Amino acid sequence: MPELSLAMKPPLKIVHQHFFDMKNYLSLLVFIVLTAFPLCSIAQTPQWHYVGDTTISADYSSGFLMALHGGNPYVFYRGNCSTDLSGVVTQFDGNQWNTLDTAGLGDVHYQGFGINSNGIPQLAYVDNSKLGLKRLEAGAWNIITESPQLSDLSGNLRFAFEDEKLFAAFINIDNNKIFVWEFDGNQWIELGQPISTAGFISSLILKISNGAPWLAYLEPNTSKACIVKRFDGTDWQTVGGQVFKGTFTYQQSPVFIHHAPTIDFVVNDGVPFLAYVDSTTEYRVNVLKFNGMEWTTVGQPMFTVPDVDYLSVAVDPIDGTPYIVFNDQELGIAGASVMRFDGNGWDFVGNRVFAPYFWTPSLQIHEGSPYFAYEPPLFCPKVSVQAFSPVSLTTKPNEEHGFLNISPNPVGNGELKVQIQDINVSKVFAQIFDMEGRILQTAAWRRDPGASEHILNVEALVNGVYMIRLMTGSGEEHCVKRFVVAR
Repeated sequence: MPELSLAMKPPLKIVHQHFFDMKNYLSLLVFIVLTAFPLCSIAQTPQWHYVGDTTISADYSSGFLMALHGGNPYVFYRGNCSTDLSGVVTQFDGNQWNTLDTAGLGDVHYQGFGINSNGIPQLAYVDNSKLGLKRLEAGAWNIITESPQLSDLSGNLRFAFEDEKLFAAFINIDNNKIFVWEFDGNQWIELGQPISTAGFISSLILKISNGAPWLAYLEPNTSKACIVKRFDGTDWQTVGGQVFKGTFTYQQSPVFIHHAPTIDFVVNDGVPFLAYVDSTTEYRVNVLKFNGMEWTTVGQPMFTVPDVDYLSVAVDPIDGTPYIVFNDQELGIAGASVMRFDGNGWDFVGNRVFAPYFWTPSLQIHEGSPYFAYEPPLFCPKVSVQAFSPVSLTTKPNEEHGFLNISPNPVGNGELKVQIQDINVSKVFAQIFDMEGRILQTAAWRRDPGASEHILNVEALVNGVYMIRLMTGSGEEHCVKRFVVAR
């Protein structure tokens, strides 16, 4: 009798095979697996999965900020599609997302979020040309400090935390100078002289490493040159000269009409990394690292597929391994893929296109596990967080949608009937993947509004438990359902 790959301990032993043919044996196994074991306990190899619910925001959001503390993600978001415009901070406690106290948040423009070494959430904001900091203490958000009114604050404000210190960088759009301020726990200090630039500045990024602030930005008036600077305690020093010139562009997304930012910057233990999309190589990604003397390419240059947009880069703080996330167009479904540099080359982390097409990515690494927060490109999106790790017992696919029905289940004849209802889109995609998260089969269907029925040939699938995921043409995930092949 052939061995089965389902996780059964101890294995079921058939003593009197006269009473069990193969079909009955498989049916019994399927019954035991689906009733005695939670789905997510079948496979414990790392895979991409939602952290808690598929979407964590109770209301639609208008931007979000994510922070990690001890491997637990926190998310701040503000709604814009309801009458309640107050901000919300929610924390995943290992089992579920919990909304933290909102008293004292008020209606100011929050643009920075972090968790200090004591585990206290803190938010940075701007209000009437003043920079401010609030912390959640004793059940309320209390104002810790506000800066003097800053007349030069007119564009591209960026915040960054280092424990309880707060840094802010912004541009005066009248003179195109960059200003950087620090709240050191006691007072606000302007760091160095304002940085003069060669005209209009875009894509300003602020990072802090070992107490030192770093800046990266583009100067479109000088052939889209990228500049990186570091504050040495007295002055701003250019790092490695001009990083690149003439290769950066804002890409017109092939999915939605907008211009996607395609540059990102991170610093880990004093070592800066810069990722960008090169328009001269069909919008492929290049990642650079400063080795103390010059900027060098990490791995092969332009290593991704073409037509990348919404790029983000992160580095594992423990071993310095760089990761990137980007919208991947290669499989015919626009969606998120993550790649990691293993010292020799860039490899995909888990499945490609594991999440729908996204805006506003946030990629962070904790002890070798990447966390990815995002919003889909909708007018009123909701925030989702996924992690690449062994699937948590609290993480289960959403099977509550009535518009997807599959039959028969178990599948015995090699054909899976897929019935779709109440999706007002003309094109949908289906993905079949195994319990280790590997995509085994894909299909694309054009359909009229209303109900439709489609047949998937699953003859090539061996006996076992599988998942089917339904997505729209924009990459928005609608639902995931489980089925069994048992012949």
